[in-house]
Amino acid sequence: MSAAGHVVVRAARDDELAAVGALTARAYVADGLVDARHWYADELRDARTRAAQATLLVAVDATTDDLLGTVTLAAPGTRYAEVARADEVELRMLAVDPARRGAGVAEHLVRGALRTAVAGGARDVVLSTLDPMTAAQRLYARLGFVARPERDWTDEVTMRVRTWHAPSAPGVDVEVATWPPLRTVDVDGWRVGLSRGVTRRASSTVAPCAVADLPSAVDRVEALYRADDVPRRRPRQPVGPRRRAGPSRLRRRVAHRRARARPRPAPARASGGRGRHR
Repeated sequence: MSAAGHVVVRAARDDELAAVGALTARAYVADGLVDARHWYADELRDARTRAAQATLLVAVDATTDDLLGTVTLAAPGTRYAEVARADEVELRMLAVDPARRGAGVAEHLVRGALRTAVAGGARDVVLSTLDPMTAAQRLYARLGFVARPERDWTDEVTMRVRTWHAPSAPGVDVEVATWPPLRTVDVDGWRVGLSRGVTRRASSTVAPCAVADLPSAVDRVEALYRADDVPRRRPRQPVGPRRRAGPSRLRRRVAHRRARARPRPAPARASGGRGRHR
Protein backbone atom coordinates (compact mmCIF):
# COMPACT_ATOMS: atom_id res chain seq x y z
CA MET A 1 0.00 0.00 0.00
CA SER A 2 1.23 3.52 -0.74
CA ALA A 3 -0.21 6.84 0.38
CA ALA A 4 0.45 10.43 -0.65
CA GLY A 5 -1.65 13.39 0.45
CA HIS A 6 -5.28 12.32 0.71
CA VAL A 7 -4.98 9.48 -1.84
CA VAL A 8 -4.12 5.89 -0.99
CA VAL A 9 -3.09 3.38 -3.67
CA ARG A 10 -3.65 -0.26 -2.73
CA ALA A 11 -4.77 -3.61 -4.13
CA ALA A 12 -8.43 -3.80 -5.03
CA ARG A 13 -10.69 -5.68 -2.62
CA ASP A 14 -13.04 -8.38 -3.79
CA ASP A 15 -16.11 -6.46 -2.63
CA GLU A 16 -15.29 -3.44 -4.82
CA LEU A 17 -14.46 -5.17 -8.11
CA ALA A 18 -17.83 -4.40 -9.69
CA ALA A 19 -17.40 -0.71 -8.89
CA VAL A 20 -13.82 -0.76 -10.23
CA GLY A 21 -14.99 -2.22 -13.52
CA ALA A 22 -17.84 0.28 -13.84
CA LEU A 23 -15.47 3.19 -13.11
CA THR A 24 -12.95 2.00 -15.72
CA ALA A 25 -15.57 1.75 -18.47
CA ARG A 26 -17.16 5.05 -17.45
CA ALA A 27 -13.82 6.87 -17.68
CA TYR A 28 -13.02 5.51 -21.16
CA VAL A 29 -16.51 6.30 -22.45
CA ALA A 30 -16.38 9.84 -21.00
CA ASP A 31 -13.12 10.48 -22.86
CA GLY A 32 -14.62 9.26 -26.14
CA LEU A 33 -12.11 6.42 -26.35
CA VAL A 34 -14.70 3.66 -26.65
CA ASP A 35 -18.44 3.35 -27.19
CA ALA A 36 -20.40 2.02 -24.22
CA ARG A 37 -21.69 -0.87 -26.41
CA HIS A 38 -18.27 -1.82 -27.83
CA TRP A 39 -16.83 -5.20 -26.83
CA TYR A 40 -13.84 -3.44 -25.24
CA ALA A 41 -16.17 -1.62 -22.83
CA ASP A 42 -17.28 -5.03 -21.58
CA GLU A 43 -13.64 -6.00 -21.03
CA LEU A 44 -13.07 -2.78 -19.09
CA ARG A 45 -16.02 -3.64 -16.85
CA ASP A 46 -14.63 -7.11 -16.11
CA ALA A 47 -12.42 -6.13 -13.17
CA ARG A 48 -12.95 -9.50 -11.51
CA THR A 49 -10.99 -11.31 -14.23
CA ARG A 50 -8.27 -8.64 -14.12
CA ALA A 51 -7.90 -9.09 -10.37
CA ALA A 52 -7.57 -12.85 -10.85
CA GLN A 53 -5.07 -12.77 -13.72
CA ALA A 54 -3.13 -9.55 -13.09
CA THR A 55 -2.42 -7.03 -10.33
CA LEU A 56 -5.34 -4.65 -9.94
CA LEU A 57 -4.66 -1.45 -7.99
CA VAL A 58 -7.12 1.22 -6.93
CA ALA A 59 -6.80 4.78 -5.68
CA VAL A 60 -9.14 5.66 -2.83
CA ASP A 61 -9.77 8.67 -0.66
CA ALA A 62 -7.70 8.25 2.50
CA THR A 63 -10.52 9.53 4.69
CA THR A 64 -13.70 8.17 3.13
CA ASP A 65 -12.28 5.18 1.19
CA ASP A 66 -14.23 6.42 -1.87
CA LEU A 67 -13.03 4.85 -5.12
CA LEU A 68 -11.13 7.38 -7.26
CA GLY A 69 -9.37 5.40 -9.97
CA THR A 70 -7.63 2.20 -10.99
CA VAL A 71 -4.73 0.75 -12.96
CA THR A 72 -3.70 -2.81 -13.88
CA LEU A 73 -0.21 -4.36 -13.91
CA ALA A 74 0.24 -7.34 -16.24
CA ALA A 75 3.14 -9.80 -16.32
CA PRO A 76 4.61 -10.68 -19.75
CA GLY A 77 2.90 -13.57 -21.49
CA THR A 78 -0.35 -13.20 -19.56
CA ARG A 79 -3.80 -12.32 -20.88
CA TYR A 80 -3.55 -8.60 -20.17
CA ALA A 81 -0.01 -8.07 -21.49
CA GLU A 82 -0.02 -6.71 -25.02
CA VAL A 83 3.57 -5.60 -25.62
CA ALA A 84 5.51 -6.55 -22.46
CA ARG A 85 8.78 -8.32 -23.05
CA ALA A 86 10.27 -10.95 -20.77
CA ASP A 87 11.83 -8.43 -18.39
CA GLU A 88 8.98 -5.89 -18.33
CA VAL A 89 5.73 -5.28 -16.45
CA GLU A 90 2.93 -3.69 -18.45
CA LEU A 91 0.58 -0.96 -17.24
CA ARG A 92 -2.97 -1.26 -18.55
CA MET A 93 -6.35 0.40 -18.19
CA LEU A 94 -5.41 3.51 -16.23
CA ALA A 95 -8.69 5.22 -15.35
CA VAL A 96 -9.82 8.01 -13.02
CA ASP A 97 -13.42 8.76 -12.11
CA PRO A 98 -14.42 11.70 -14.39
CA ALA A 99 -15.92 13.46 -11.37
CA ARG A 100 -12.64 13.25 -9.39
CA ARG A 101 -10.14 14.48 -11.95
CA GLY A 102 -7.77 17.40 -11.51
CA ALA A 103 -6.52 16.26 -8.09
CA GLY A 104 -3.50 14.24 -9.21
CA VAL A 105 -5.16 10.85 -8.85
CA ALA A 106 -3.65 9.54 -12.10
CA GLU A 107 -0.16 10.43 -10.92
CA HIS A 108 -0.74 8.67 -7.60
CA LEU A 109 -1.87 5.59 -9.52
CA VAL A 110 1.11 5.51 -11.88
CA ARG A 111 3.60 6.13 -9.08
CA GLY A 112 1.94 3.42 -7.02
CA ALA A 113 2.08 1.04 -9.98
CA LEU A 114 5.80 1.75 -10.48
CA ARG A 115 6.49 1.11 -6.79
CA THR A 116 4.53 -2.13 -6.99
CA ALA A 117 6.45 -3.24 -10.08
CA VAL A 118 9.85 -2.49 -8.52
CA ALA A 119 8.85 -4.16 -5.24
CA GLY A 120 8.02 -7.26 -7.27
CA GLY A 121 11.52 -7.33 -8.77
CA ALA A 122 10.88 -5.59 -12.10
CA ARG A 123 13.19 -2.87 -13.37
CA ASP A 124 11.33 -2.04 -16.58
CA VAL A 125 7.72 -0.98 -17.16
CA VAL A 126 5.95 -0.55 -20.50
CA LEU A 127 2.59 0.88 -21.57
CA SER A 128 0.68 1.77 -24.71
CA THR A 129 -1.15 5.07 -25.16
CA LEU A 130 -3.25 6.79 -27.81
CA ASP A 131 -2.54 10.11 -29.49
CA PRO A 132 -5.67 11.76 -28.00
CA MET A 133 -4.45 10.95 -24.47
CA THR A 134 -2.40 14.15 -24.25
CA ALA A 135 -2.79 14.68 -20.50
CA ALA A 136 -1.67 11.10 -19.80
CA GLN A 137 1.30 11.52 -22.11
CA ARG A 138 2.41 14.64 -20.25
CA LEU A 139 2.19 12.66 -17.01
CA TYR A 140 4.20 9.78 -18.45
CA ALA A 141 6.91 12.14 -19.67
CA ARG A 142 7.09 13.86 -16.28
CA LEU A 143 7.54 10.49 -14.55
CA GLY A 144 10.37 9.43 -16.86
CA PHE A 145 8.65 7.33 -19.52
CA VAL A 146 10.37 7.42 -22.90
CA ALA A 147 8.67 7.09 -26.30
CA ARG A 148 9.61 3.94 -28.22
CA PRO A 149 8.27 4.56 -31.75
CA GLU A 150 9.94 1.41 -33.04
CA ARG A 151 7.56 -0.57 -30.82
CA ASP A 152 4.34 1.25 -31.79
CA TRP A 153 1.59 -1.08 -32.97
CA THR A 154 -1.88 -1.02 -34.52
CA ASP A 155 -5.12 -2.71 -33.44
CA GLU A 156 -7.97 -0.68 -34.98
CA VAL A 157 -6.03 2.40 -33.83
CA THR A 158 -2.31 3.19 -33.53
CA MET A 159 -0.89 2.60 -30.07
CA ARG A 160 2.17 4.54 -28.92
CA VAL A 161 4.58 2.61 -26.71
CA ARG A 162 6.44 4.18 -23.79
CA THR A 163 8.87 2.53 -21.40
CA TRP A 164 10.22 3.35 -17.96
CA HIS A 165 13.40 2.02 -16.33
CA ALA A 166 13.89 2.08 -12.57
CA PRO A 167 16.74 4.42 -11.58
CA SER A 168 19.76 2.93 -9.90
CA ALA A 169 20.01 3.20 -6.13
CA PRO A 170 22.36 5.96 -4.94
CA GLY A 171 25.91 4.75 -4.50
CA VAL A 172 28.22 5.38 -1.59
CA ASP A 173 29.51 8.68 -3.04
CA VAL A 174 25.97 10.03 -3.22
CA GLU A 175 25.29 8.89 0.34
CA VAL A 176 28.40 10.64 1.65
CA ALA A 177 27.64 13.81 -0.30
CA THR A 178 24.05 13.84 0.96
CA TRP A 179 24.89 13.13 4.61
CA PRO A 180 28.44 14.52 5.11
CA PRO A 181 30.04 13.73 8.47
CA LEU A 182 31.29 16.46 10.76
CA ARG A 183 34.80 15.05 10.53
CA THR A 184 36.60 12.14 8.89
CA VAL A 185 39.35 9.90 10.26
CA ASP A 186 41.55 7.68 8.08
CA VAL A 187 42.01 4.08 9.22
CA ASP A 188 44.33 2.22 6.82
CA GLY A 189 42.62 3.87 3.85
CA TRP A 190 39.09 3.54 5.23
CA ARG A 191 37.25 6.86 5.64
CA VAL A 192 35.49 6.83 9.00
CA GLY A 193 32.78 9.50 9.26
CA LEU A 194 32.11 10.84 12.74
CA SER A 195 29.17 13.10 13.60
CA ARG A 196 28.89 12.95 17.38
CA GLY A 197 25.91 10.63 17.07
CA VAL A 198 23.77 13.31 15.37
CA THR A 199 22.87 11.03 12.47
CA ARG A 200 23.69 7.40 11.87
CA ARG A 201 23.89 7.89 8.08
CA ALA A 202 26.68 10.45 8.44
CA SER A 203 28.45 8.23 10.97
CA SER A 204 29.45 5.61 8.44
CA THR A 205 32.66 4.06 7.16
CA VAL A 206 33.61 3.99 3.49
CA ALA A 207 35.99 1.12 2.73
CA PRO A 208 37.38 1.67 -0.79
CA CYS A 209 40.31 -0.71 -0.28
CA ALA A 210 41.29 -3.93 1.43
CA VAL A 211 43.29 -3.79 4.67
CA ALA A 212 46.12 -6.04 5.75
CA ASP A 213 44.73 -6.68 9.24
CA LEU A 214 40.96 -6.65 9.07
CA PRO A 215 40.20 -7.41 12.76
CA SER A 216 42.57 -4.65 13.85
CA ALA A 217 40.95 -2.15 11.49
CA VAL A 218 37.51 -3.08 12.77
CA ASP A 219 38.71 -2.64 16.37
CA ARG A 220 39.97 0.87 15.63
CA VAL A 221 36.77 1.86 13.79
CA GLU A 222 34.61 0.67 16.67
CA ALA A 223 36.84 2.48 19.17
CA LEU A 224 36.39 5.70 17.20
CA TYR A 225 32.62 5.31 17.23
CA ARG A 226 32.56 4.60 20.96
CA ALA A 227 34.66 7.68 21.66
CA ASP A 228 32.57 9.86 19.33
CA ASP A 229 29.10 8.84 20.54
CA VAL A 230 27.24 11.51 22.52
CA PRO A 231 25.72 10.53 25.88
CA ARG A 232 22.24 9.06 25.56
CA ARG A 233 19.30 10.75 27.21
CA ARG A 234 18.35 7.46 28.84
CA PRO A 235 21.08 5.51 30.66
CA ARG A 236 22.13 2.27 29.08
CA GLN A 237 20.72 -0.90 30.58
CA PRO A 238 23.32 -2.74 32.65
CA VAL A 239 24.40 -6.12 31.39
CA GLY A 240 22.66 -8.64 33.62
CA PRO A 241 22.43 -12.40 33.68
CA ARG A 242 19.73 -12.38 30.95
CA ARG A 243 21.43 -9.83 28.76
CA ARG A 244 25.00 -10.65 28.02
CA ALA A 245 27.35 -8.47 26.06
CA GLY A 246 28.37 -10.26 22.88
CA PRO A 247 30.46 -9.53 19.84
CA SER A 248 29.30 -6.69 17.61
CA ARG A 249 27.42 -7.47 14.41
CA LEU A 250 30.37 -6.29 12.33
CA ARG A 251 32.79 -8.46 14.30
CA ARG A 252 30.53 -11.51 13.93
CA ARG A 253 30.42 -11.01 10.17
CA VAL A 254 34.20 -10.65 9.99
CA ALA A 255 34.66 -13.85 12.01
CA HIS A 256 32.19 -15.68 9.78
CA ARG A 257 34.02 -14.64 6.62
CA ARG A 258 37.38 -15.62 8.07
CA ALA A 259 36.01 -19.03 9.03
CA ARG A 260 34.70 -19.57 5.52
CA ALA A 261 38.02 -18.53 4.00
CA ARG A 262 40.04 -20.88 6.24
CA PRO A 263 41.21 -23.96 4.25
CA ARG A 264 39.62 -27.20 5.36
CA PRO A 265 41.57 -30.46 5.72
CA ALA A 266 40.81 -33.03 3.05
CA PRO A 267 38.68 -35.95 4.34
CA ALA A 268 40.59 -39.14 4.98
CA ARG A 269 39.85 -41.88 2.47
CA ALA A 270 38.96 -45.32 3.65
CA SER A 271 41.38 -48.08 2.76
CA GLY A 272 40.46 -49.83 -0.43
CA GLY A 273 39.66 -46.70 -2.38
CA ARG A 274 35.86 -46.24 -2.70
CA GLY A 275 34.56 -46.87 0.80
CA ARG A 276 31.63 -44.71 2.00
CA HIS A 277 32.77 -41.90 4.34
CA ARG A 278 30.87 -41.16 7.52
